Amino acid sequence: MASNTLIESEFHAKFDREIVTLSPGDKDVTRSHGMIMLEDGRLVVIDQKNRCMKIFKPPHYYFDSRKNFTDEPRGITCCGKEEIAVSFADKQEIRKFKINQDGTVYNLKPFGMQEKPFSISYNRKTFAVEQGEGRYGSIVILENDGKESHVISGASRDFGLFTGNTIRLAHDNNKRVVYVVDIVKGCVNHVSYDGDIKWSMKVISPRGIDYCEQSNILFVASKSDNSVVQMQASDGTIVPFLTHDSNVFQPRFICYQNQAKKLAIEVGGNVVNMYKCAKK
Repeated sequence: MASNTLIESEFHAKFDREIVTLSPGDKDVTRSHGMIMLEDGRLVVIDQKNRCMKIFKPPHYYFDSRKNFTDEPRGITCCGKEEIAVSFADKQEIRKFKINQDGTVYNLKPFGMQEKPFSISYNRKTFAVEQGEGRYGSIVILENDGKESHVISGASRDFGLFTGNTIRLAHDNNKRVVYVVDIVKGCVNHVSYDGDIKWSMKVISPRGIDYCEQSNILFVASKSDNSVVQMQASDGTIVPFLTHDSNVFQPRFICYQNQAKKLAIEVGGNVVNMYKCAKK
């Protein structure tokens, strides 16, 4: 188990603006199920309820364009300068897209999954995907083309309950480790590709997670605590970061973009708060 030692944050964040994720074409209230930022700072939000993804363009983050889906998107990750991947559980499929500067979205070659995919992460030409439910649940490591390289069985439920709604992922392929948010048990787990748990750290009602590989730091949203914490990826040490005083209210999904030096936090359902965020 990791210690509860508190140290000073390595990052500084300043509130920039509030982005309302409602957009033309919506038939229902937005129900976001993840978001990413591209290197140029564009924000991409997947809306499960309206079955679409929405693109918001800096610096003011006005709505730019959308792509409608026939199926419900469940997870999203950035997998290139202008490329993203979206999981579709009901179709057991990961679909890849390229988003041009003019907002045009092009379909790239998708790949199928053996089980329903949910949360998804990308790092160093690999995907980590939460797939399946119950005793069939696992975390699978895939190559860029969808070829399976590792499977971490979730049958023991030691690092997460596989329901499709209670796990969030980030991973580091170089270190061969997955960082798993277990929403049910209220913790973040460091899990090797072999399934070994190096550390487990309690976080109050954890939700979204993102990983800054350059600083070996995890950003984790704490919903009921109205906060975002940093964690040292090496040992799980918690570092206080943003609180209710920084306009953080019931955060769910979160994404950090190192090149753009920005942090986006979903708050209050259909609002995303954007922060300028960089190392001190």
